[in-house]
Amino acid sequence: MFLVFKIRMNMKKLCFVIAGMLLAMSCTNVQKGKETENEQTAKTDTVLTAKSAAGNEDMAEPIKGDRFRVEIEKEKKDGNIETFCYAINPRTNEKRKVVFQGSEYDDWMNDGLGDLWSFTDPSGRYVFVVGDIKPNSNGWVGRFLIYRVETENLQVKFFKRVAAVQPFSNGYRAAAGRLTNPDATCTAEEIWMLHDVYYDYNGNVVREDHTEYDYDELVKRYRMNL
Repeated sequence: MFLVFKIRMNMKKLCFVIAGMLLAMSCTNVQKGKETENEQTAKTDTVLTAKSAAGNEDMAEPIKGDRFRVEIEKEKKDGNIETFCYAINPRTNEKRKVVFQGSEYDDWMNDGLGDLWSFTDPSGRYVFVVGDIKPNSNGWVGRFLIYRVETENLQVKFFKRVAAVQPFSNGYRAAAGRLTNPDATCTAEEIWMLHDVYYDYNGNVVREDHTEYDYDELVKRYRMNL
């Protein structure tokens, strides 16, 4: 009789242990389910809101792996046609103006120039935005402003002010100027000569052709972009 009683008591203890283990496993599965649900929610979030490096307040950033579309648009402003640069979120189509910064010419770009144009590196990582300031007199030596916009985070970097720029598949070339008579008393007396500098899409100089030429030759070499 005593032996039967002892067996029954052991069976009850065993049942309590098994019940406790089942309860613990159930709680663990619930917790894992919540974690999985949170992970899926994070993955399906289409937009992260943050202040972008380009200075756009509360610019919607695409989730990792996406890139902003950078587009040039003409608008009527104060009776004139001005050109602006926009960044567009690929998932929401939210559109904001790109804020140019990094040089003394930023206001010209941000306030709207008569003409902007752009070219993109083959990877799609960078969009180069070129501003045409259409200057008077000898300002043609620095007619074009070159900025680079990163399509993942809208970081903007100013590169150069040049007489002309032309993109290629592996980079671009720009015409740099040299004043041959720095003692000139006015711009009308200034004589400028130019030469070509070749860059890769990271902004590094690949090579520099020191053969100089004048404005007429500049028009011939860069006729598609003047």
